[in-house]
Amino acid sequence: MVNVGVLNVGDLVEAVAGGAVQRAQVRCRWLVDDVDTYELSLWTTVSTDGQKYEAGFDTSEPKLVTLPRCDIYTNTKHKQVLNPRPHRHPYAHHYSILYPCPYPYP
Repeated sequence: MVNVGVLNVGDLVEAVAGGAVQRAQVRCRWLVDDVDTYELSLWTTVSTDGQKYEAGFDTSEPKLVTLPRCDIYTNTKHKQVLNPRPHRHPYAHHYSILYPCPYPYP
């Protein structure tokens, strides 16, 4: 889970609201004192007598919260970049923590 970077309107995220992590959708973004601030619509259900059942981010009674970017989490994939030429001691595979390598590591 990542809590940095710019979010776009309509992005699905997770935020802490009411003491629990909840799914939310980004509605708008603005800067407050040079801090990215977002208005989110939380996933909610509306079920009252005489009306149809609603569930989602855009219901007739949306639950809106305003949070700074550091309090909003997304599930984005990050790639780890490895060194194409890893540096390894030629005898490192013969030794372990119990039997440390007697040769200095270059």
